[in-house]
Amino acid sequence: MERTGLVQAVYQLARRAIREGWLFPYNPERALIFEQRMGYPLPQDLTEWLQVCNGGLCVGGGVLAGLHAPQAEGPCDDILELTEGLHTAYKGLEDAPDVVEKRWAAVAHDECGNYYVLTCVPDGHGCTPVYFWDQDMSYYIVASDLWHFLYGFLADSEHYYLHRDDPHRSSFWWPFDREQTLAFDPALRVYEGRGLLPWE
Repeated sequence: MERTGLVQAVYQLARRAIREGWLFPYNPERALIFEQRMGYPLPQDLTEWLQVCNGGLCVGGGVLAGLHAPQAEGPCDDILELTEGLHTAYKGLEDAPDVVEKRWAAVAHDECGNYYVLTCVPDGHGCTPVYFWDQDMSYYIVASDLWHFLYGFLADSEHYYLHRDDPHRSSFWWPFDREQTLAFDPALRVYEGRGLLPWE
């Protein structure tokens, strides 16, 4: 799927899948504070997305983080606070994931102590992959960039919500079904064979 069509598909899913849109406006000052504290800026794709959907609770579970003013009230998860918290928790631990040393931003979590983090600088393959960090410190790549992640995350949430009473249909193909995930996000092929993908 080409980028324009993918972005439009994400926006359509977001309109259906976000149960509780946090209506705080995108806060550009918060983005500058992120850059000052973390030492690197947020990617353009992420700031573009946050101006459309600045965080939300998905109908099937999972939370998308946003950039919110410190005085914002409500169940908001702030990208800067999540990123700083994870850096503090993981940095310096002997068995911390290698990706801790990369430039990244925590963009979502599953409400079970596991996080999705977006790399903020393209890697050697020209991708800015999104990693799933398990609370046991294992990790794998779920998408080659933010837009593929958002589509998978939102579609998975919506699918679960619609079929939650049918145990045979409640699971979605993303990101564990190799064939369908690679057909949707072919850039992930460059990571195969390195133990970095969910099916490996």
